[in-house]
Amino acid sequence: MDQCHVFLVFSSGRIQHNAVQIGMKAREKGKKVLFVRSQFDKDLADKKNDDPEYFDDKTEADLMEELRQDYINVLKRVGWEGEVNPREVFIISGRLRNVLEGSWDIPKFRKAMIDGLGALQKMVVINTCRDFSKATIKERGDIYRGKVWTVAMATTAGSFVPYAGAAAIPGALAVAYKQYKEGFGLTEDAVEQLAKMTKKSPEDLKQFLSANLLTGARGPIGESETLAVVQAICNGLGLITAAAIDQTIDFIFPVIGALVTAPLAYGITTKVLHALISRMEKCASELFDYAFKESAV
Repeated sequence: MDQCHVFLVFSSGRIQHNAVQIGMKAREKGKKVLFVRSQFDKDLADKKNDDPEYFDDKTEADLMEELRQDYINVLKRVGWEGEVNPREVFIISGRLRNVLEGSWDIPKFRKAMIDGLGALQKMVVINTCRDFSKATIKERGDIYRGKVWTVAMATTAGSFVPYAGAAAIPGALAVAYKQYKEGFGLTEDAVEQLAKMTKKSPEDLKQFLSANLLTGARGPIGESETLAVVQAICNGLGLITAAAIDQTIDFIFPVIGALVTAPLAYGITTKVLHALISRMEKCASELFDYAFKESAV
C-alpha cells in the first residue's frame, strides 16, 4: 500500500466492507482513493426495459447522478468515515467497447487516475490504458508536450538538426515517434481494433491514417514512415534554411559553430516534436470521427 499512488474501489452493485476498510486505510496514508461503479450498461438497459417512462423527461446523465448519489449513501452505510466527493465516484461500464469508446465517466476516471502522478507514471498509464475517446486526446498530447525537452536533449546529443532532406533520424526521435503513436492509439493493432469495433475496413482506416500522417510529404515515402513524417513536418516548418545555416556555421567556424548550433539544434528539434505531437492529436481526432461516422456501433 505504501508504494501505491492511487487506490481504486470497484463495485458493480453491492459494496464489499473489506474494500471500504482498505480504502479508508489508504486515505489515512494520504493516498488518492477513487470509487468506481461499473456495469452502467446493464443498469441503463434494465431501466429502459423496466421503467421506459423514466426517459420521457430524464436522460442517461440523470440516471448516472442518481446512481452516484446512491453509491455515496451506501458507502456511508457500510462504514466509510468522512465525506465522499461526488467527483471521486465514477459511473462506467467495463465492457471493452465502452472502455475503448470512452463512454460515460471513462474519460473523467482516466484523468482522475493520472492527475498528481509524476511524468513517467503518466506516460505508463496513457500507453497501457487505451481508449478511443476524443475527450482524452488533448490530455495525452499535453503529457507528451511536458516531456518534449527530454526527447530533444537526447535527440540533439550529437548536434543533430532535423531538416527536410535528412537521410536518417536519431534513435531517440524514432522511439518518441513510436511512443506517440501508441499513446494516441494510432498503431496498426489499435487501428485494427478500432475497425473491428466500428465494423469498418481495417485497410480503409489504415489508408486514411497514413494519408493524414504523411500530409505534406514530398517524393517517395521509402521504408521509414517516421522519417517521412518528420520530413513532411520540416517541409511545413521551412527547416531547410535552418539546416543549411547550421551546416555552414559548423564548416566555417568549427569551434564557434558548436556553441551556436547546439542550442539551434535543440530549439529546432523542440519545434519539430511539438509539431509532431499536434499532428498526432489531429490524426487521432480525425480517425475517431472517420471510424465512427455512419458506424453501426
